Amino acid sequence: MIIPQKHQDLSKTIINIGAEILKSIKRKSKFVDDAFYEIIKKNEDLESLIIDDFILSIIFLLTLDLIDLKGGLISLKNGNS
Repeated sequence: MIIPQKHQDLSKTIINIGAEILKSIKRKSKFVDDAFYEIIKKNEDLESLIIDDFILSIIFLLTLDLIDLKGGLISLKNGNS
């Protein structure tokens, strides 16, 4: 779910993971798996992140038209910085 639940760890919400994805690709486009492993490595709170939540976060960002996804490469949309 996009809206956090009452007892959910806020660091593992779709919105927070989406923010981490945007930070990860801010300077340079990355492949999906590279961004996933980078986020896990940098954030102790997200060490137990499952790929399903990561993919849902990418779908969320695509829905908001913030990122492009082509051939497994995610990048910021033009004009978003």
